Amino acid sequence: MVGVVNNRRTQYTVNALKNALMALLEKKPLDKITVTEICHLADVNRGTFYLHYDSPVDLLDQIEGEILDEILPLLATKDHDHFADWMISLVNVVDKHRDAMRVVIQDNREESALTRLFSKAHEHMLADCETNTPGFNRKKMEYQFTYCCTGTIGLIKKWLEDDDLSAKELSNLLTELMTSSGIKATPNVSNSRLDV
Repeated sequence: MVGVVNNRRTQYTVNALKNALMALLEKKPLDKITVTEICHLADVNRGTFYLHYDSPVDLLDQIEGEILDEILPLLATKDHDHFADWMISLVNVVDKHRDAMRVVIQDNREESALTRLFSKAHEHMLADCETNTPGFNRKKMEYQFTYCCTGTIGLIKKWLEDDDLSAKELSNLLTELMTSSGIKATPNVSNSRLDV
């Protein structure tokens, strides 16, 4: 039973530290947040913090990494015919991590989760298109990918701020906008295509 109690206690502590960082990030930027502030808000000592993390940046990286661990498998979906289902799965992950996603979307660091996510998707999409798309135009594809990504991020950001649509409604809107713009998007990172 000791292992279970300690595991629960550890999970409680880790969650308290994550919640404290999220609360502080709503008030000030990451580079202005100290370990002492996080510990005070989480009601743990600094030694406990350092058992789990090296710095506030490390803590944020862990939070972002957990979200990425849920999103990356969605990008590897092989079913190209169900883009709407894929989109609702993506939006549901964002909704599940709503508070953290507000921070993640604002994270402008070079190594942020969104930067890593879209960089990975971008590399695979372009490589696949070069191989599988007759008359592939790399420059045009770069613009299309940027359009899709920045538009999606912008809508998700607005949704997180306004909270006036359900996850399903946002998913339907994103799907509609992608398809009505003449872009056929497929989520498969390992076999991505963007056809106009």
